[in-house]
Amino acid sequence: MQIHILGIALLAVTFTTAQAVEFLTEKPNLLVPCSLDDSNISNCLAKSLQNIFVNWADEIPGKDVFGLTDPFTLDNYIETKEISGFDGRPITIHNEFLNFSVKGLSQGIISAASYGDGIATASLDIPKLILNFDFKATIEDGKNITKIDDKVEMNLIGLTIDFSANFQRRETPKATFLDFSKVENHLQASDIQILSEADPDKSFNRYISDPENDFSGVFKAWDRNWVDPLLLKRVNKIFNYIPANFIIKNI
Repeated sequence: MQIHILGIALLAVTFTTAQAVEFLTEKPNLLVPCSLDDSNISNCLAKSLQNIFVNWADEIPGKDVFGLTDPFTLDNYIETKEISGFDGRPITIHNEFLNFSVKGLSQGIISAASYGDGIATASLDIPKLILNFDFKATIEDGKNITKIDDKVEMNLIGLTIDFSANFQRRETPKATFLDFSKVENHLQASDIQILSEADPDKSFNRYISDPENDFSGVFKAWDRNWVDPLLLKRVNKIFNYIPANFIIKNI
């Protein structure tokens, strides 16, 4: 089952607000620079990204610029949209995702990575990601008003997140950095388990089971309009902090 949800968030929250530290001036031991001439560069890059995004040790200089990754919280997401029902009638849907927290990122493994002509990719495998959030929705079709109000736990089992990013090199007198112009993510889970607290008629399960509510479209809009731009911003902060040659020596 394919879903568009969270995505960057997984990487986005590895960086909080910008701090006074300009950039990492001494390469930490856990970062072993890869070589573009190495036929095994994919595995080398995956290991480096694993260390940056998952295994980043507390003793590394500048660690204070990174935030807590497991668990972490996300900003509230609120959306109102108008769609056409199956019979052509207009439907207004107002959705709110509140108090969103995510657990399980620390169990992730970056299984593959690549670096090419202005494009980088990575795949992150997570055995189980647990999402907890409050969900509120109001659906109006001109005749009826349906309200949903629920506390939800969504378990994504066997989750794989594929990232792709466009970048360009930036040379400075002190170091070389990577500037990213676009980041996208795609998620796929082998199983999704949903637990809710509300009565069935006001539950999250009721909302997503009605195809007219276009819940897949809600997640796609969230992913593209909110998650991807946030991911782009955070990834640029990270790679403006870590010089590119700490990751690829002959970049």
